[in-house]
Amino acid sequence: MATLRKESKRHFVDPSLAAAALNVGPTALQRNPVFTGLLFESLVVQHLRVFPGDEGCRDARTRLRRSRN
Repeated sequence: MATLRKESKRHFVDPSLAAAALNVGPTALQRNPVFTGLLFESLVVQHLRVFPGDEGCRDARTRLRRSRN
């Protein structure tokens, strides 16, 4: 049985900072798909937090609801 996460995840403001700090290039990212996936997840979260603010929305759900109308 899966357990529920009790603490929220922490994401980098910009996932490229993590890659640069670790000196990770394209070849290393191809060799480690788990790390690449974590960076990608942080990138998606960053976009969902930043871009809705451009339209005066509080979060991505508000933006999606508005675009359907």
